[in-house]
Amino acid sequence: MEGNVNADPSGNPQQLVQLIGQLAAQLQEMRATQAAERETRAAEREAQAAEREAQAAEREAQREQIRLLQQALAPSNNAERIADAVNDPDPPDQTRPPLKIWKTRLPDPPKFDGTRRRFIPWFLEMQGKLQVDREAFGGDEELFAYIYARLDSTAQTMASAYYSHGGTDGKRSPDQFMTYLQRTYGDPNAEARALDRLRSLRQKDTESFASFFPKFEKELADSGGGTWEDKVRVNYLEGALNRTLRNLLICVPVIPKDYNEFVELLLTIGSRLDSQTYQDRYERRRRRPSTPDQAKPKTATSGNVDKVDWEPTKVNRSTVPNKAREKKRENFQKGDRRCYKCEEIGHLIRNCPRWEKAKIKKAAPKPAVNDSPTGSSEPESDQTSEDSGKE
Repeated sequence: MEGNVNADPSGNPQQLVQLIGQLAAQLQEMRATQAAERETRAAEREAQAAEREAQAAEREAQREQIRLLQQALAPSNNAERIADAVNDPDPPDQTRPPLKIWKTRLPDPPKFDGTRRRFIPWFLEMQGKLQVDREAFGGDEELFAYIYARLDSTAQTMASAYYSHGGTDGKRSPDQFMTYLQRTYGDPNAEARALDRLRSLRQKDTESFASFFPKFEKELADSGGGTWEDKVRVNYLEGALNRTLRNLLICVPVIPKDYNEFVELLLTIGSRLDSQTYQDRYERRRRRPSTPDQAKPKTATSGNVDKVDWEPTKVNRSTVPNKAREKKRENFQKGDRRCYKCEEIGHLIRNCPRWEKAKIKKAAPKPAVNDSPTGSSEPESDQTSEDSGKE
């Protein structure tokens, strides 16, 4: 074809017409060939699409068969649903809903150690946990095991037999387990004792109403007084007040009959009374340094003040009486004193009976003896004995 195109254009016109006709024929052949190729590729694509559709239909049919087999293996109560799914050419979507995970909203209660006075707070906290977070557990058996896990070693030992048998009927019911614990550790006389404490409860003279009222509310709740009539609760509260608050209530023209209003009135009066008490205490502290007996001596801190102006008083230890030493000396003198006259223990010479006799004998008149050779010696002996009896 290139030889025809490069022919000499100065040739015969007929040759040019033939050459143009050949080129047109070649172009038509090329166009026909390209169109045939396009049709072939389109047919191939259609065949591939049909094949993919057939494969998808086959896979869907296999899935449907598997689904029907799974439904056939289900319990007998799903028989009607399986029959409807087989007869229906377009069964609804039987996909399983996603599993919902529940999160606990309350913390775990502390372990109960078996102490009776700590049982009521633990029992109330455990009841709230079971009511609020019940959906987070797998069922009653898991709740039953959870209650046992929140018991300490002593309490677990006491409840081990009940837990091992699964309760009285073996159903492992958490409600029955809580009832068993309440029956074991609860106090049946708690309400009666709380009522006795409520009757004897009194507000101290120096106690504020804000600190006294929570104690009264606790005893009132423990004794079951939360459901009493307002006039009964008002009467109990008014009887428990100290004399100061009762005297201030005299100035109130109308005492509220509603319990909550009466409490608000007492809180208002108590708050003002506490404020007044604080102000009085502050005034006393502020005036205390001005009194002469409470004023402290000022020490000399300046350098130009003479040191002789004030000096601390030095107390001699010898001038301070020692009670222990005096008592010891007195006991020693009373127990170990000896008479120098008769040499007996228990008295001194001034109390000696022999010394008394000697003094009486000395005071008696003596007869005059002139020629006795020993006459001059008697007064000397008496004087010697008198001198020896002195202490």
